[in-house]
Amino acid sequence: TEDLLRAIEDNDAVAVDIDALKISDEYTFKHSVDVATMSMIVAQKYGLDDKQVYEIGIAGLLHDIGKSKIPNEILNKAARLTDEEFAIMKQHSVYGYRILQSKEDLSMEIKLGVLQHHEKMNSHGYPLGFPSDKITSYAKILTVTDIYDALVTERPYKSAFSQRDAVEIIMSMTEELDITAMKSFLESIILYPVDSIV
Repeated sequence: TEDLLRAIEDNDAVAVDIDALKISDEYTFKHSVDVATMSMIVAQKYGLDDKQVYEIGIAGLLHDIGKSKIPNEILNKAARLTDEEFAIMKQHSVYGYRILQSKEDLSMEIKLGVLQHHEKMNSHGYPLGFPSDKITSYAKILTVTDIYDALVTERPYKSAFSQRDAVEIIMSMTEELDITAMKSFLESIILYPVDSIV
């Protein structure tokens, strides 16, 4: 997280080319680094202070740590999950929270960010269906960057969306995503990076 924070502080650009963040082929690791980096950039736009930007980086790196408790045949399944498998997968944020619960060096905001990163503003998220006023700012930011990165990443069971299409999907989720987090995200990305055909 310190390396990510230094990289963000050293970069004077207002926006970044998200494609440049794709640094690893191993999905969960790469996804966690991508979400952490994007979340830190969005958190700055959102108005969080330096300590909070650092903490959201930690939360981003750890947001899927609960997947270590999900059986590999579900985690790495090359097809869509059944309802039963998805119910098990949805527990990863609870498992992640439990793994981090005893870590006294991590703030409660980090732990709640991990627990709540699939919660939605309309209370239709998981694992607890929290209403918007119970969802932390870390989780609101992590949710946007987590969804975006999942959309633009190719997986065995789905093709990757283009950056533009992914942004349009994010923009259509006004009932589910925090508007301030969404606006901060949209102000943080370059929609048409170099070599895009417009």
